[in-house]
Amino acid sequence: MLNVTGERFRTAAGEFPTGVTVVTAVVEGAVSGMTANSFVTVSIDPLLVLVSLASRSRLARAAHPGMRLAISVLTDDQQEISRFFADSARPVGDGALGPRDWTVRRGARLPVVADAASYFDGHVDALVPAGDHTLLIAAVSAFSMPDPHVTPLVFWRGGYHGVSASRR
Repeated sequence: MLNVTGERFRTAAGEFPTGVTVVTAVVEGAVSGMTANSFVTVSIDPLLVLVSLASRSRLARAAHPGMRLAISVLTDDQQEISRFFADSARPVGDGALGPRDWTVRRGARLPVVADAASYFDGHVDALVPAGDHTLLIAAVSAFSMPDPHVTPLVFWRGGYHGVSASRR
C-alpha cells in the first residue's frame, strides 16, 4: 500500500489530461480572470457546466447564485494567459495582458479571451462545497462553436501540451 499524501494524489491525478480555461467574473467591483482546468459539461437539458475552484480563491469566495461569468477554453498558444491567471482572480487588463487579449463576443456579457477555442457565458446556478474546493455549477446562456483548426491547451503531468486532431 502506498503512503497516501496530497502530493502523491496530485501526481496520480495528473495522469488525466485536462483542458485549460479562464473564468471571468466581476470580483470586488472589477472584471477578473482565473485559470481553471477542472471544467466539465454537466447537462444538455438544461445547459450546465461545472468548474472546480480552490475555496480560498477570490473568485470562489465572491461567487454567489446568479453571478454572471464567462469561461474561455484556451488554445495551445495561450499558455501565457493561463499562467497569468493561475494563482487567483486577477483584474482583466492587469499587468502583462491588455485589451488585445480580450473581446466581448456576440452573446457574451463578460470579456472572454480573444481567439479562445470556444467560450461559455452564463450565471452561477449552484455552489457546492467539496473539501478544499467549491464546485461552481453554471447555467449557460450563450456559447461559441470551436474553430476546427485550433489546437487546445492541455495540462498533463504538471505541464502544458497541445493536442493535434487526427481524423480517421
